Amino acid sequence: MSSWSELSSVVKLWSPFGSVLLILEAKDAKKLLNSKTNISKGKDYNWVRPWLGEGLLLSTGEKWENRRKMLNPTFHFKILEDFMHVFNKESQKMVDILRKESQSGNTVDIHNFVTRCALDIICVTAMGTSSNAQDFPDGDYTKAINDYRRLTKDRSLRPWLRFETTWKLSSLYQRQQESLKMLHGFTTQVIAKRKATFLREKEQAAREDQFGEENDTEMIYFKSKKRLAFLDLLLQVQVEKGEKELSDVDIRQETDTFMLGEHDTTSSSSSFTLFVLGSYPQFQEKVHEELDSIFGNDKHRPVTSEDLNRMKYLEMVIKESLRLYPPVPFIQRTLSTDIPLDDGRILPKGATVGIFIYKIHKDADVFKNPEEFRPERFLPGLESYDALEYIPFSAGQRNCIGQKFAMMEEKVILSTVLRNFKVKVMMPLEDLKLLSEITLRSDNGLPVQLMER
Repeated sequence: MSSWSELSSVVKLWSPFGSVLLILEAKDAKKLLNSKTNISKGKDYNWVRPWLGEGLLLSTGEKWENRRKMLNPTFHFKILEDFMHVFNKESQKMVDILRKESQSGNTVDIHNFVTRCALDIICVTAMGTSSNAQDFPDGDYTKAINDYRRLTKDRSLRPWLRFETTWKLSSLYQRQQESLKMLHGFTTQVIAKRKATFLREKEQAAREDQFGEENDTEMIYFKSKKRLAFLDLLLQVQVEKGEKELSDVDIRQETDTFMLGEHDTTSSSSSFTLFVLGSYPQFQEKVHEELDSIFGNDKHRPVTSEDLNRMKYLEMVIKESLRLYPPVPFIQRTLSTDIPLDDGRILPKGATVGIFIYKIHKDADVFKNPEEFRPERFLPGLESYDALEYIPFSAGQRNCIGQKFAMMEEKVILSTVLRNFKVKVMMPLEDLKLLSEITLRSDNGLPVQLMER
């Protein structure tokens, strides 16, 4: 049997807090991703557990399986289509803000603006209320999210704070509690208001049904509102299955999970895609040509679902950007069984195993010239890779439930920006200082100039 030190496809990392086996190649990652039993998240996810609790991201076993089945219908394509108006409205608002900010050739950090846009989108689609992050970047909810992210990074970089005792005695812990009070309080308040409205409308529907009016009381909330938020759909599930199956706390945890997962990953991916296009004008020009063929000179027409289907080249650009700059560069599992590898080594039961997506997406055995940005590699049939080798949304049983939502949102954001501007980067790609907080970010920003088209 081969030892861990002889081969480099899996490496063992030691620290005073335990060891992690880090998978660097697709062939080994597939063994874990294919597993139907090893679905428990690793210990590093505990950084976000105080915020998200036991929502879909962090739950495991039977609870996770039941919750996944329960939530799958809320991401039906017909429901996602109803979110298009939100994507369009907030994307256009961002363009209007960028137009003012970038006058006279001013440089902007595109990540900041995309992040605020994505946060407003997810607040409306998840909870039915806006965070107003684009109008008020220093608002309480926006500030609480940013503070929690920074505190998580600060704690991870200070070894003595990994111990719960020293952590809870630190000033950072007190600041985290303040952020959590705001984050949980905001979501809880929104849930209470929308639940009151939900029950009032349900009671009204029941009264109408007594008089023989045509309706379906199980689906009345879907019919009574033209558009629904993710929270509304959870409330409908609660009514159908009861509070023992989905309590108000469960709803808060799932809503917070959706908030963090979609807003952080979409803003990371969209920002890096714009920066990459600014770094490669030849590919940006092809995107402009495609968008012009769809919209002509109209910079303001809302994007439709049919438009999204026609954005073939933009989708390839997004996929290639996701390959090189995956929003979640590293995922982690705790093994409940041994996993044998092809070379005879074994990932042992009880081990914490990380899958380094950022490195796996540069596996030369899967992707030709992996360091090269080449959107055409995603033309159907051009290169051979499978769903367990290209994994920006993870893969297997625990793949991202919101990936269709994310792709639709990103296409609207990017197409709206690129219909209005040409992007020019103010820093070469190789100078970016990449780091992983909750998602992949550039520590020195993503500075660009935007030129009116």
